[in-house]
Amino acid sequence: MAIFISEVKEKGSDQTASDLSFYLAKEYQCFVLVDGQASADFSNGGELINIVTKNPLKKLYQLKQFKKENAIAATISFTIWPNLLNIFTRTNDKIIISVREPLPIGRFGIRKEIEHFLKKQYYKKVDLIVVPLHGIKQELIEEYHLKKEKVKVIYNPIDTEKIRTLAEEKIEKSYRDFFAHPVVVNVGELTREKGQRQLIKAFTKVKEEFPGAKLLLLGDGYLKEYLRQLVADLELENDVIFHTSNNPYKYLARATVAVFPSLYEDYPHELSEAMVCGVPVIATDCRGGHREFLAPDTLAGGPKEISGIEEAKYGTLIPVCEGGISNYVENLTEGEHIIAKSIIRVIKGKEAYQKRADRAAARMKAFSKVSIMEQWSELL
Repeated sequence: MAIFISEVKEKGSDQTASDLSFYLAKEYQCFVLVDGQASADFSNGGELINIVTKNPLKKLYQLKQFKKENAIAATISFTIWPNLLNIFTRTNDKIIISVREPLPIGRFGIRKEIEHFLKKQYYKKVDLIVVPLHGIKQELIEEYHLKKEKVKVIYNPIDTEKIRTLAEEKIEKSYRDFFAHPVVVNVGELTREKGQRQLIKAFTKVKEEFPGAKLLLLGDGYLKEYLRQLVADLELENDVIFHTSNNPYKYLARATVAVFPSLYEDYPHELSEAMVCGVPVIATDCRGGHREFLAPDTLAGGPKEISGIEEAKYGTLIPVCEGGISNYVENLTEGEHIIAKSIIRVIKGKEAYQKRADRAAARMKAFSKVSIMEQWSELL
């Protein structure tokens, strides 16, 4: 059994490949092949082999010879180039590839055009394609004319036990007074696509209704100084805190609501972890999985376009906001008003929304490592 990954770190694929190697090594001889040099902090349960040659023909030869010499029964690969190399070096092995991201909106540059051409030619030749979201499955079927049964959805595993243990840790004394108020939390990189600018502006409206409310932004990123200036311009310095932590879960577990106003996502890592923590969640109905996690019963018929607040089974969905960045503080947009309104609803109806959050936390048990690894094992 072989698992083939890229040396480039990918949050979802690296963790899944690592977990899978430990799980499969219990029953099979498992090799973990790396296209390049594995990072020092990559842990795995198999025999690690780096394919370091830069020559593509040598790489193909080495991989094919390895499969033959070790009588590999199945090769599971993650991300674009390991996937293509896996397909090109088929011997007698079952070829399973994992496509982790939504299709790009537009293909720019010769590299992307080549990738698209190769995918169109060779995706039909694999035994199975595994994707982490139903949205990605539908895109692949439509774009590459694949049979539905060839594409399988297996969500990314979540270490639910670890998250719940970390969520119980005490917060710093300096934050105890902070959490005596209604607290809105956002977790994620501080970037344009994560929508923190829109959240900060919407928070001004929340403050009108709840003067004691606080906003905690957990993360770092290129937009940090811009957002700090926005907070200053809005005179919110005493109510908005920027913080980084290796344990965001202890803050999520104590928050009134977690808000994810993303313009788009590859995969909703932060949202899913917030659900494990049992905090009420609000998220935009953007491309990249928010609807799948909060309203899984509404996926039939493809993407939805909502214009207002949708109270879903496991959380609140709102429309995607306008995504511009400007150097002045203008009036709130319609989307920002909706963010504010949804937050105010949760604060006012805390008990009812908490019951829904508890239901969401219970649902996330199905995303545990053991549950997800069992689904992978069934493919072999």
